[in-house]
Amino acid sequence: MQDHTLNLDAEGVVFRPTQPRLHSVPDEVLSVLADRIHARDTTVDLADVPVDNPSTFSPNAFMQRFTIVVAVDQALGIGRINGLAWKLKEDMKHFKELTTAGSEMNSVIMGRKTWDSIPAKFRPLPNRINVVISRTQNVAFAQSVTSLDAALELPAGKVFVIGGGEIYAMAIQHPQCEELIITKVSGTYKCDTFFPPYEDRFQLDSVLKLGNEDGIVYQIERWVPRRLTPRFDLTDAG
Repeated sequence: MQDHTLNLDAEGVVFRPTQPRLHSVPDEVLSVLADRIHARDTTVDLADVPVDNPSTFSPNAFMQRFTIVVAVDQALGIGRINGLAWKLKEDMKHFKELTTAGSEMNSVIMGRKTWDSIPAKFRPLPNRINVVISRTQNVAFAQSVTSLDAALELPAGKVFVIGGGEIYAMAIQHPQCEELIITKVSGTYKCDTFFPPYEDRFQLDSVLKLGNEDGIVYQIERWVPRRLTPRFDLTDAG
């Protein structure tokens, strides 16, 4: 018998013990979950859920939740001439540590232009599943798919979307996006590619790091969807 049990984590986000954290739950299910949360019952069996058409809801149809990782200047610029407009070694170190953390192999999802912008000697990014969204699906040394949804259906530990501009524009609107990790770089750099506006959908949760490298001031921030509550800001620590 298929296990249709859903659990709730501390933030009230639906997940199954053997699957990544899930989302895209129908309104009927959310209503039942809200009642159970209020009653502090953190386990819900889908047999209790009044779904008129069961065929429209399948626990196996969920896609993985993901994090967007991006570095922007003060104009939300992210790159110039298909490359980075600045060099911050500490930010690159942070990117590597973030996307390789954990006991399972994580995936990094990117567009074809972002893949091509990575120097050949660094492709694929090591110790990560490299997933490239490409219309041709002909990418050597990486797993290629034709859509973001298809990329999110692939098995992985944690999932990170890392660019470029078109992929970010799709990802930031996706219901499975659970956080933004943004490196904000002081100044502007005549970029020709930009990150989309995000403050209407996300709110600042915490400042993870403040830094100054070769005169370039930057800070790394975590933003979460506005439905969640901000936790801690490093700047409040004194």
